[in-house]
Amino acid sequence: MTIFRGSGWSFANDPAFTHVSDDPKFWEDMNDKFYKKYAGLDKCHEKWAEECHTTGKITGFTGRFWPAHFVEKKDWKTQTTKMVLHMPTMTNRPIQGTGNDFMAINRISLLNRMKKNKVPGMLVSTVHDSIVADTPEPDEVGKLMIEVFNDLPKNIEKLFGRKLAIPFPGEVKMGKNLLEMEKI
Repeated sequence: MTIFRGSGWSFANDPAFTHVSDDPKFWEDMNDKFYKKYAGLDKCHEKWAEECHTTGKITGFTGRFWPAHFVEKKDWKTQTTKMVLHMPTMTNRPIQGTGNDFMAINRISLLNRMKKNKVPGMLVSTVHDSIVADTPEPDEVGKLMIEVFNDLPKNIEKLFGRKLAIPFPGEVKMGKNLLEMEKI
């Protein structure tokens, strides 16, 4: 199984980082130090790489999947090219995608709570990692947002039958515009 493991390796071929080192061995050592510091992460990446090679995809926490992403990689010694699994892309997809799934659950939950509590307003911007509401009752919507984030583990278990192993906290800010936001 051939994988393109870490972004450190690519730095050896990136002119913006050659002032640090242009030696691929240096960057391989940097990757090794990273994975030693974050024990277990390498095992997760290896599991995902194996899944990509055997099924052609990675399946995320919520059941959504992403197709394997292979890139052409040039061997710096032989100058030959081969197709390798691009792990920076493949590790990003389930992490960002699952966070997006969680935020979608929070958006639906917030909208339902606003309707149930007859709180006027609307969701005007819902990027993958944020929820922006326009309302004449910001204090009430802020309280609902905090409740939504606090209830996420319970909702995840209800929807997917799985417990969250790590917290998924939310930060709530309010203000007249994005420049005048204050954390609540």
